[in-house]
Amino acid sequence: HHLRACKNKNTYVSLTFISNEIDQIDEYDFMQFKNLENIEIKNCKIRIIKERAFSKMGNVTSIDFSMNEVAKIESRAFYRLDSLVYFLISESRIEILDSYSFSHLPQLLQISISKSEIGVIRERALYNLDSLSSVSITDNYLNSILIESFAFSNLNKLSGVIISHNGNMTLSSYSFANLSLVDTIVIDFNILTCLKRFTFYNLPKLEYLNLENNFIELIEMDSLFNLPNLITLVLTKNRLKLPFYFKNQHFLFASNLKLNESSSELSSQIANETNQKRIDLHNCQIESLDVGFFESFK
Repeated sequence: HHLRACKNKNTYVSLTFISNEIDQIDEYDFMQFKNLENIEIKNCKIRIIKERAFSKMGNVTSIDFSMNEVAKIESRAFYRLDSLVYFLISESRIEILDSYSFSHLPQLLQISISKSEIGVIRERALYNLDSLSSVSITDNYLNSILIESFAFSNLNKLSGVIISHNGNMTLSSYSFANLSLVDTIVIDFNILTCLKRFTFYNLPKLEYLNLENNFIELIEMDSLFNLPNLITLVLTKNRLKLPFYFKNQHFLFASNLKLNESSSELSSQIANETNQKRIDLHNCQIESLDVGFFESFK
């Protein structure tokens, strides 16, 4: 094992393996590198990052696992890395982020996963990350992505989420829930057909939600629930089937609204309850729209 062959492990500050034969990182492989600050393992043959492979390494500030064959990050693979700030994994074959893959990392600011084969983000995959401000999951075309309920939990400083240019995608109920500071969510250019009930739940600071260039046909009742500060909702270039409506300042959508309900009353309700907030529905292939639906927007 190349790591075990290293001598004077306490003297290493940076560790770089590029185009190496490393194929697995086991539990506690890095524990003896007590002074490591930067880890860069690129273009190797790593398939699995085992549970606690990077446990309790207090000085590590950055980890880059780009261009590997990583298919799975096990639970608590990155656990109690008290100084970790940046984590990057791109051009890999990662398929699963297990529960607690990233947990108790108090300084972690950014996670970026791109050009991989990610298929499942488990419940609490990102958990209790006190400083995390942004998550980026982009350009993962080769798999269908499932984001489970509460995949993002206890992220009290998270402000932005970008999930863009991926393949088939399923969002569960509560995929994005109880995130107290998130103000921007961009989920665009994916193949997403439905927003389930409570997909976006209790996001008190959310101002901008961009869902453009997906294949959304159905927005279930309560799929956007308690978003009191939402200013801009972008649904450009989807396949929405109206009618739907807002209610009680909680942005409740109902795909089964009766066509004979008063359009003027509904449009007045939208205008009043959203305080002239913006709704962008361009190129949505809308099938029907009642006369007078927008007459209260003046």
